[in-house]
Amino acid sequence: MSLRIQIAPGSRCIILTLKGIVYKVPLSQSASKNLRNEYLCNKEAQLDEFWSNYAVPLFSRFKGILGSKLQKNNESFLEEKLLEFIKLRLEWLDNAPTISFIESVNCNNLKRFVFPHIGHMEYNRLDIFMRSHHVKVGSVHGDLHIENIFCNMGAISIIDWGNHHTKFWAMYDIFHLKYCDFLKAKNTSWIDALDELFIAPAEYCTVSEFKASEEDVICYILARSELELLQDIRLNRLNLNRIKKYRSAVQKINRYLNRML
Repeated sequence: MSLRIQIAPGSRCIILTLKGIVYKVPLSQSASKNLRNEYLCNKEAQLDEFWSNYAVPLFSRFKGILGSKLQKNNESFLEEKLLEFIKLRLEWLDNAPTISFIESVNCNNLKRFVFPHIGHMEYNRLDIFMRSHHVKVGSVHGDLHIENIFCNMGAISIIDWGNHHTKFWAMYDIFHLKYCDFLKAKNTSWIDALDELFIAPAEYCTVSEFKASEEDVICYILARSELELLQDIRLNRLNLNRIKKYRSAVQKINRYLNRML
């Protein structure tokens, strides 16, 4: 009987692989609540018009522990399948409705922890942008990157649905995939490479042909900050240093807004 054990510090879980089944075992009460949220998000994704084709079902044999028959690794990953998936996703987004950014990403956690601590002028500038800039809205995976995507029996399968939203900035997943590739190649965090996101060279990106405007990058930084804040709260890891990180990100993008508006 083969047993493989991995530590997943970001989610505060142990990942056990036993007889081809992967189990996530929480190491804290907050991690257990987060797995419950992942289970519910996964159920939503299985009913989604687009994501139901890619969501890997989860099951729970024991309270607080999730199982999946699809292992989290990069075996048999096919780039052409990924490019085909991206094309289908972009075609699907053609018919997505358009609303203001603040309606698609409510930014409730940014409003609570970050916006009150930036200057009045900076907040007004940001508020104008979020209300006037219009984006596509739809359901998203919320953490789409190479480690969460692989080819299973010739088809794309996607795992880790804890950030799935039924209503969000619909282009977020495409940009997240693009910038996770870029940051991995640079071996740095998105906060440390914030300025570089505005000029990310195409050769680093899986979706290299997909260009991003400055407005897109600003939306990405705001949306990622909001999602990470939510995850921090769920895992009970939100502290002053992490809040300062998000404040720094918002203050940096204000330089670009100042030039644009």
